[in-house]
Amino acid sequence: PVCSSDFVSSNWLIYLGTQYGPPDWTSNQDFRQWGAAYFRTRQTLCSVAKATVTGILENFFSSISVINRIISQDEFNRQMNVTLDHLKGSMPETFIQALTLIRITGQSNGLMNVFSSNWYFYLSENQSSMDILESRPVHYNNSTCSCATSRQCSSPAALFYDNSTILHVIDGLQFGCTILESLLLSSLECFYSATCLQALFDVMPLGSSWFNWQYDVPLNYFLPINLSTSNFGINDTIEMIVNRVFIDSWNINFSYELFHEACASRQCSFTYNYRFDLLAVLTTFLSVFGSLALALNYLVPWSITLMNKILNRCRVAPH
Repeated sequence: PVCSSDFVSSNWLIYLGTQYGPPDWTSNQDFRQWGAAYFRTRQTLCSVAKATVTGILENFFSSISVINRIISQDEFNRQMNVTLDHLKGSMPETFIQALTLIRITGQSNGLMNVFSSNWYFYLSENQSSMDILESRPVHYNNSTCSCATSRQCSSPAALFYDNSTILHVIDGLQFGCTILESLLLSSLECFYSATCLQALFDVMPLGSSWFNWQYDVPLNYFLPINLSTSNFGINDTIEMIVNRVFIDSWNINFSYELFHEACASRQCSFTYNYRFDLLAVLTTFLSVFGSLALALNYLVPWSITLMNKILNRCRVAPH
């Protein structure tokens, strides 16, 4: 539901002002300035997660399983569960490694973003009356958290009046050092609630000029996320959802019958091992004795005849 809701659609991005842009008097901290970039980033993460899962599944389905013996259904089920657990564990690792690299690179290099939410330029004068353009870190949480030392500084997302006083706070959303970090620190609390969405719609535009930003939005224009069809909690952060690669639930089916049909043996052999008992010893003895008697029955007369012939040839003739 998170990646298939109305809030990753093109209409939602247009609604957030990508067509017209926010009014000039809004500050960089105003949701109307960065909201479209925020949800476009979420849309991108959904697409990348889907591509990652699809690629891993394609590799899995194209792999060949070599079985050198017939296995029982219980063993088949056990092996499949182990394989699928490994598969489900490898998906987040592949996805999160790439995302972590992006996050660390941005923080360690001090890359300034377009919203100046992590660093900003400050024009100062030194003693020689020369103007110096400095870059300074942005602070959050009443100046207790600096983007120079932490990428996870943030404050609640809000919309502001033109005099910089707060107009509206969006439940669950956070605004921080970067759009990506803001997204990962946020939850979708407001987007599960029709009441919260309506309050947001009341202070946002809909397909018209941003200067007419107070516009009535029908409640069913963008439907809230259906909590009953989601295994994610209302207060789960996007980072928690990302760690599950946006997978709400798994629907796994495997069949021992289809496996056996596909891997049926063309030839089968077996070995029977047992201990000798009295009957087996007697049967073996009689078999050997019978074979020996039969051999002697033919061998003894032939041997006697042969010996007689040899003796006759060796007999000395009389003088």
